[in-house]
Amino acid sequence: MPGITHTLKTSFGVCLFMAAALVFPAAKQEVAAPKNPEWTLVITAADVSALAVSRQSIGDLINRSLVNALNTVNKRIRETGEYAYYEDYVWSKARSDAAKKLETKRADRDKLVYQGYPEWKYQKSLQTIDAEIEKLEADLAHTIEETPLIEERPIFKLSAASTQGTFPAAPKTGGEYQFCVKQNVDGFLRLVVSDLQGRTHLWIRLYTRAKAWEYEDSIIFSIEDTQTALSEVAARFVGAISGASPGALAIQTEPVDALILVDGAFASIGELSATEYPPGEIVIESYADNHTTFSTTLEINSGELADLFISLSPLALESLTLDTPEADAALYRGALYVGQTPFTLDMPFNQMEYFYMESDEGEAKAVVSGGVTDMVNIELKPFPDPEEKRVAQARQAFYNAFGRFWIALPIAVVFGAVAAAEVSAYNHLSVNNQDLYDRATRDHYISIGLWVVFGLTTAESIYRIFRYTHAAGEKIPQIIKSEEGITWDY
Repeated sequence: MPGITHTLKTSFGVCLFMAAALVFPAAKQEVAAPKNPEWTLVITAADVSALAVSRQSIGDLINRSLVNALNTVNKRIRETGEYAYYEDYVWSKARSDAAKKLETKRADRDKLVYQGYPEWKYQKSLQTIDAEIEKLEADLAHTIEETPLIEERPIFKLSAASTQGTFPAAPKTGGEYQFCVKQNVDGFLRLVVSDLQGRTHLWIRLYTRAKAWEYEDSIIFSIEDTQTALSEVAARFVGAISGASPGALAIQTEPVDALILVDGAFASIGELSATEYPPGEIVIESYADNHTTFSTTLEINSGELADLFISLSPLALESLTLDTPEADAALYRGALYVGQTPFTLDMPFNQMEYFYMESDEGEAKAVVSGGVTDMVNIELKPFPDPEEKRVAQARQAFYNAFGRFWIALPIAVVFGAVAAAEVSAYNHLSVNNQDLYDRATRDHYISIGLWVVFGLTTAESIYRIFRYTHAAGEKIPQIIKSEEGITWDY
């Protein structure tokens, strides 16, 4: 029986322990959050001092292109060297803060002697401070022994100045670290733009607190390739700053002469071989004459190739002849010169096109909708004399007439009210007052005259506003619409 009793006691103890564990679960050990969870970059103003004044505006374009590219970056991967730097930085700061707190508390203990406390209060205060000092000493020892945990993939942020389009000047040599401290950032990007045999040379360098000058890149490009070059250099920098490998994009089009644009920048014609792009969304567009346009948003994944085939549908075409009977004129379709009038071209059916014609006799602008007719004659209007300034004169005449309108209106209202009051006063008097009658009669006729003047100013204002509208819209293109059964002759 003793063995059974011992077994029952043991089982009861185990059950009691399990029940206690369920009712009073062990406190979860708190895991300290990683330190330095953000990494901030400021973009400095591009140094364009080596360029001609007429070309220095490219610096702002470069700055804004980099801002747009870096807005897609979410994380930065820390390398070993940078991780060690921030680990040492956080540890040194924590140790310094703990030591300062301990030093301050010890100074408070020394000051107790001079407070003039009674013995009981002095002993009580001394006991309290000694306990606090003991705790701070333990905290300092723990800080010295403990290695801080640093965020390996901090959140990447652009500084508020860069986001708002304000770019500070880059620091002079030797002042890079203090510049980062003053701007409260972890690094800055320096840009230098110069001229190289008629082309533009862009040089970029990244300075970080951890590794000084960490990244460097350069590119040479012509004016017409500016956007493509900026996209290329931005893509490389985004890959370097984020630590993410780029993806690739390949495109083929039908027809083979279709224009390919990536994020609004020219990429290729007909075919784009595998080209690297930073991970994220990009906008792809394709255009070809007399074909439907194409636009889509595509996700580029790190380390993957996106292969895209674009087939543009041909539009229904019709033949249209444009002529200017007064004289042969240069014909432009949009901004593109196509030939001399009369000129026959294929035009998409039921689609509007802008045409501009110019000769020594004058000029004409027209928006023609497909399906109008086989032949459209457009009248050339003489070139306006620059000295006439018809729109400015018509606008000034309208302003003058409108001003006279607002002067005449209150005067007519006031005199009308005065004349009406005088006539009413004379009619209600029981005794005839010749002076009042004469004054009322005079003011009545003056009031009628003023209302006539007001009417004339009103008519003039209406005329002037129509004249101003006509002068301002005289050079607006004619809109030639499609309407069955009508022969168009302009």
